[in-house]
Amino acid sequence: MTMQKLLLSGSDVFYALNETRSSDLGKSWTKPHEHDSFARQVVGADSDKLPTGASIAPQLLQAGDETTVCDFTPQWHAASQRLLGLGHTVWYRDNRVMHVRPRGIAYAVYDAPAKQWAAWNTVDLPAEPKFQCAGSGSVQRVDLPGGDVLIPIYYKEPTQTQYAVTVVRCRFDGRTLDYVEYGDELTVPIKRGLYEPSLTQFQGRYYLTMRNDDHGYVSVSDDGLHFTPQRQWTFDDGSDLGNYNTQQHWVTHSNGLFLVYTRRGANNDHVFRHRAPLFIARVDPDKLQVIRATEQILVPERGARLGNFGVVEVSPNETWVTVTEWMQPAGVEKHGSDNSVFVAKLRWNRPNQLFGRTDLQSVQSTPWDKIKPYFSPPRPWQGKLGSYKSPLEFADGTKAQSSADWLRRRAEIVNEWEGLLGKWPPLITEPDVEILETTRRENFTQHRIRFNWTPNEKTTGYLLIPDGEGPRPAVVTVYYEPETAIGLGNANRDFALQLVRRGFVALS
Repeated sequence: MTMQKLLLSGSDVFYALNETRSSDLGKSWTKPHEHDSFARQVVGADSDKLPTGASIAPQLLQAGDETTVCDFTPQWHAASQRLLGLGHTVWYRDNRVMHVRPRGIAYAVYDAPAKQWAAWNTVDLPAEPKFQCAGSGSVQRVDLPGGDVLIPIYYKEPTQTQYAVTVVRCRFDGRTLDYVEYGDELTVPIKRGLYEPSLTQFQGRYYLTMRNDDHGYVSVSDDGLHFTPQRQWTFDDGSDLGNYNTQQHWVTHSNGLFLVYTRRGANNDHVFRHRAPLFIARVDPDKLQVIRATEQILVPERGARLGNFGVVEVSPNETWVTVTEWMQPAGVEKHGSDNSVFVAKLRWNRPNQLFGRTDLQSVQSTPWDKIKPYFSPPRPWQGKLGSYKSPLEFADGTKAQSSADWLRRRAEIVNEWEGLLGKWPPLITEPDVEILETTRRENFTQHRIRFNWTPNEKTTGYLLIPDGEGPRPAVVTVYYEPETAIGLGNANRDFALQLVRRGFVALS
């Protein structure tokens, strides 16, 4: 479990990441241990070497500015068998958060044998002003079957005040997290817009919950990138959920979707932004509403806020929600809070089939749904086909309008290509075929043959002819060597064999 020291006399002034470990499912914990790899980095006066993440917007920095990572959330990445943590950078000047500052998606990989986080880095996003202040602090991500990662982020130009939310698809190879594309942009024209998003996948759809200064918001998507317009969180009776200016997170089980949140109206007006107690309730995934009758208190209110928390799946039978009492503002301790760390254990009465799955979509969807995201070009390249002209356009700019025109255009293309590559040799329409060996197999005859495949070269191959009267459709199968395609080589690549079994003549 990760945590950070906080300066109580400041606002969001964090220090290096700490870690505590349990080897007995939370019955006991080690003392917090600080990780040097997350120590603050400083902008030097004369050095050309900038701190990590400074290159996002170096013009905003000056000597003495400091940076580290905050709101860091580890999650197991099954495809790479690595523990991948996400957070975002924070910058300080005179030990105060800079109002106009860079912000980047920070990540680090855990070195299990050394029990140490490797040096953290930031994701290279498109070179646009709005991504100079883009963060992924306290978010929940979704790992796709192939290892790609869907990361919800919030961003703005550094000098602006209103955030927007999007989901970024990244590729992770076990060491480096690389940007691929980003999806729809969601925001509302209310104060700071939408921020601190969290994403989950449930029954083939993607659900996004977002923070706003006045309300919590939710949206849904079929592909994790393109979302419906955001809507305010409400109870199933239509009344406002009461969550505001605080993050919410998902608890996802194969048989149900749940939201963890804070809200007004719980005899908690003395709590900063009503950020305690911590509630959990079931979500109606179709109506995008919280089912009021299922609401219960997960972590009690003792004066201190509980707004920053994490969710982790521990086993098919258990999910944890972890949170600490944030001892600001002064005086919260008079209600009983003492900076305790809570581990709220949810024990399921049915095993969570999603636990440990690298193919979350397969629980409720088809193989086609699983591979569908990989058959679309990245968003920045969609519709950008380059300055290539139509193959129907003649060299003089006119276009082929009929089949006769196409024959002339085709001849023009052939002439152009042969001018570049040389004349194509004449087709061998009546090859001299020599049968070297004949074998009877299943429902077909296999001939091992030798023939001219160029005017000056011969090759050997296999001609497979199915039983019965012709004529038959014929297919040439091209592979590294002919034996594999006829079923005498590597498994699952016997293309010619499968064709002849279905009545095709096959040449391998």
